[in-house]
Amino acid sequence: MTQPENQNSDPIREALRQLPRVAASEDFNKRLLDRANAAEARPSITWPRLAAAAAFLALAAGAVFVAREQNQRLDYQRKRAALELRHDELRRDLAAVRERAVRSPRLYLGASPDVDLVLDLEPWMAQPVGAQPAAYTTSRP
Repeated sequence: MTQPENQNSDPIREALRQLPRVAASEDFNKRLLDRANAAEARPSITWPRLAAAAAFLALAAGAVFVAREQNQRLDYQRKRAALELRHDELRRDLAAVRERAVRSPRLYLGASPDVDLVLDLEPWMAQPVGAQPAAYTTSRP
């Protein structure tokens, strides 16, 4: 099938031309212009709105920052409480070891099938408790 040389002979165009024409209502132009004016009359972004949006964003960012700081503080407090508990446990264990060492300077640490582990604290019992400086001098270079 060959393409028609004249566009007027196109069957779709002919069918569209034969459709009945509908006349626009009398107030069509007025309604169209009113709709266009209403679209132009919509409020645009103004400085007060921008300032309010910026203030809201700053407030939201501040709230997120404060919440994060509070979470970090709570986390720090939990970790500190856990460390204090562990410190108290170790202090009690050390006091128990010292008390046991006063009664008997030899501590049984455990055994395997081949070896018994015993810690003899007698050589250190006469030394004062606490850290001692390795050297003590008053002169400075």
